[in-house]
Amino acid sequence: MQARNAARKQLMDVLDAIQSGREDSFNKKISATEKNAKGINYL
Repeated sequence: MQARNAARKQLMDVLDAIQSGREDSFNKKISATEKNAKGINYL
């Protein structure tokens, strides 16, 4: 039982990491698009 709970928590941690990684790259794309729209081009 304990092993199953540990495995479930590990899976949830991985899914959270994937989700936050996607949100982070999505936010970077939005930010880059806004900068391009304003004509500000710097990395």
